[in-house]
Amino acid sequence: MEKKKRACCVPVCKGERFDLVHKLPMNTERAEIWIESLDVPELKKHSVESLRKRIFVCCRHFRKQDYKNAESRCLNKTAVPSINLKDLENENVIDPKVLIRDLPPPEEELLVVSSNIPTVQRSRVKSDTVSRITQKTIPKKRNEEIIAEVHDLTETPVIPSYSKKKKTDSQTSYSSNSTNYIYILAKSTEKPKVLQEVTEEPKNDCLEVYINMADFIEEQHLIESPELTMTSDHISVPSRNLKLNNFWLRDHCRCSECYNHGTRQRRYSILHLDPNVRTNNCQFTDDELIVSWNDGHESQYSWDFLESNSFDLRPRQCEKIIWDAETIASSDFAKVSLGDLMSDDDVARSVVESLVKYGVAFVNKVPPNLSCTELAIKRLFPIQKTFFGEMWSFQSGVMKESDTAYTHEALGAHTDNTYFSDPAGLQVLHCTEFEGDGGESLLVDGFKVAQEIKSKYPEVYKRLCTTVIPFEYIDETHHHSYQAPLIKEDKINQCVEQIRFNLYDRSPMNTISVDKIPQFYDDLRTMATEVASESNEWWFKLTPGTVVIFDNWRLLHGRAELTGKRVMCGCYVSRTDFMSVARKMNFIQ
Repeated sequence: MEKKKRACCVPVCKGERFDLVHKLPMNTERAEIWIESLDVPELKKHSVESLRKRIFVCCRHFRKQDYKNAESRCLNKTAVPSINLKDLENENVIDPKVLIRDLPPPEEELLVVSSNIPTVQRSRVKSDTVSRITQKTIPKKRNEEIIAEVHDLTETPVIPSYSKKKKTDSQTSYSSNSTNYIYILAKSTEKPKVLQEVTEEPKNDCLEVYINMADFIEEQHLIESPELTMTSDHISVPSRNLKLNNFWLRDHCRCSECYNHGTRQRRYSILHLDPNVRTNNCQFTDDELIVSWNDGHESQYSWDFLESNSFDLRPRQCEKIIWDAETIASSDFAKVSLGDLMSDDDVARSVVESLVKYGVAFVNKVPPNLSCTELAIKRLFPIQKTFFGEMWSFQSGVMKESDTAYTHEALGAHTDNTYFSDPAGLQVLHCTEFEGDGGESLLVDGFKVAQEIKSKYPEVYKRLCTTVIPFEYIDETHHHSYQAPLIKEDKINQCVEQIRFNLYDRSPMNTISVDKIPQFYDDLRTMATEVASESNEWWFKLTPGTVVIFDNWRLLHGRAELTGKRVMCGCYVSRTDFMSVARKMNFIQ
């Protein structure tokens, strides 16, 4: 069967007909750019919508690089007709011979229009917005009878299904656009809507009927094939384990009209989108999914974008290693020198990875002073300013702030800033001077504590995740207060996100009713016992020159009682800045 050729609208082609032609893009802005580039005065007198149905631009006006590959019929989204517009001298065009596809052989009946048709029938139809259905060899004397029978059938939805076209030996794309063919399924009680009856004598004893495809996109399945299924509210791609909600897709369009790639922000309000937006048609290749919407918009999505933002397929965070004292002592957490940290990006990455995996990292050979400590941290993160300042320094026994940390007393394992709505993400400590005894440092993996409680006492764990505890900090100029559970869960990833545990900072317990207080204290005692378990306590000695960085949302820290002079310096890093750096390094999603 000979492929129908289309006349090119560019004057230099002089009405010559071609196998490979292109309609104006569905995106109005892009279509207007085409019209401007073609520079045909007559075209500028008509609307884009009317031209989109009437004109074609042949492949001679597109560069080879405007196509997705040497054998593709598909243009790149950025393609614009730009060559051979005034003459035909530019030979940088794709060879249309490699693009010609033979039409499928004639079938016994391409369209059965009869009051006695079976429940479901198949016919092949071009998928233009106004499509032509050609019935095979109907005698002229039956024309009036056939048309009457078409009118007698009730309306039917059209259910397209993709047909394959080879791109290369290793690639296949599926499309309901251009000159591909799709299937129509019709029920005996339903009919296509006839927009235009036969206006001329049928040629070669064939009858032509015109149908508006858009009228048949109803609430039932729109497209169904082994590779893709479209319904009124979603698109499924089984081969990629993707199920994509229509409104979600439309909301996530990344074209320049919908998304500002300079600011990485949307350009519209959700109120600008039709809540019942539906797909007209779509096509996909190995690289992307292309969707045309019933609001006239066209969107393109890379598979990487769709898969990385799918709830089921989104990348998982870097694996966290849950540890106890014995495990961490033999683990490969980061221990790097300041020189390597400053000069080697891979070493810097290893520190951040260690903080994500283990919640701790060490930087050695740091001159024991505040400025060099600051230098080491700023290599990776901005420093968070709190009422303690940015970089801070204190000496045990000298009470600069109202905090037990400034004493010589032992400190049980705890997290800092429990009285902040958003506690610091990382804490940094550096012992710059020590003349005395004791003062060993303590770290406990709070995620390990939560894991043990959940395993041994699941009901206690549930209450610790929901019972709100008040915390506060008070001095002459500050009064910080916040209420939150001791354990915060990440509901999406179904894991512990934060431990907020500090027995020193608890304020009067006024957030639960009196009948629940006994249960609360039992639960708190259970968690405190697990925190203080000897198997969970990792003790080590901080000496001048070694900086420890740890995750304040995960690890609890403390120290042993000490004597003599001990000078410490340090700082905080906000949680959001820590996560930002880890995300840029691809350690978290």
